Order: sequence, then C-alpha cells, then structure tokens
Amino acid sequence: MADAAARHGLSVLTRTPPQGDCCFAPASETCLETGDRLTVVTRKQSWDRLAEPAAPHAQVSRSFISLRRWFRDQLNLASLPSFVAQIWKNASAPLRTVFLVLLVLIAISVLVFHLGMDLSPVDSLYFVMTTVTTVGYGDITPRATHTWLKLYACLLMLLGSAFVATLY
Repeated sequence: MADAAARHGLSVLTRTPPQGDCCFAPASETCLETGDRLTVVTRKQSWDRLAEPAAPHAQVSRSFISLRRWFRDQLNLASLPSFVAQIWKNASAPLRTVFLVLLVLIAISVLVFHLGMDLSPVDSLYFVMTTVTTVGYGDITPRATHTWLKLYACLLMLLGSAFVATLY
C-alpha cells in the first residue's frame, strides 16, 4: 500500500477487501489485493491522472456503513498518528498554512477572552470554538464588555468562519 500511495500521491483512508469489513487507516505495509476498495485523499492533479484510464469493471459502491458501527469496529487508534502525518504530508502548503493560522487565531483568542472577559481557560476555549464554528449558543457573550473586545469578537467571527470555510 505504501508503494501505491507514494507512486500516486495519495493517502489511504479506508480499505475494504472483497470478502471483508472496512478497515480505517490501514497499515502502510498492507498488501493490496484484486478487488480491494480504497477511500483515498489526494490532490486534484493526482486524481485526474488516476481517473483517466478507468477500468471498465470498476464500480463505485453506493453502500454506506453506519458511522457508529464504523467508529466502533474499525477505528484503529494506534495508526492514527501516522494517518494524520500522511494527510499533513499530502496537503498543499497553502492549506497547511490556513490550518496553522486558524490554530494561532484560536490560541490568541482564547488568551484574549480569558483576560478580557475573566473567563476560565476552558470557558474561553468553548466561547472561541462556538464563535469560530458559527454555532454561538449565546450563553457566553461579550455584550457587557469593552468596545475593543466586542470589535475583536466581530473580527474573530469573520476570520474564523473564513478559515474554517477554506479548510472545508
């Protein structure tokens, strides 16, 4: 599998053998067999190269495994770090930059709201995450704070949602 991933520039998310169950983040030393179905992440250029000579017998499976069963049965936590590292390695530099900037924005914002609104670090993180993801439950609000903190919250709303949208 490592050879195929390196040759085609992709990260393997799942592998389903013809007569078996789906396996999340299979080990890189796994040998591929005829009929294996893979779920992969790759750049568009790599995908276009793979898709050009599509085999006539290739079929797209329309069946879905329930998410609960998939997590319960297939999640291999031991291979999660290598899986994340593989995705990071295959992500484009601009996408990695957006992700890192979002993390820095979140970290700075937690500190700003911790100090500016006298929230605990956990409450600050909760408020920042609900703001960035545009959930905003309204249980914590900068309504009764200084003007600069309200303006910072507005900036966080705009930048956070823009960065999250870019990542998606």
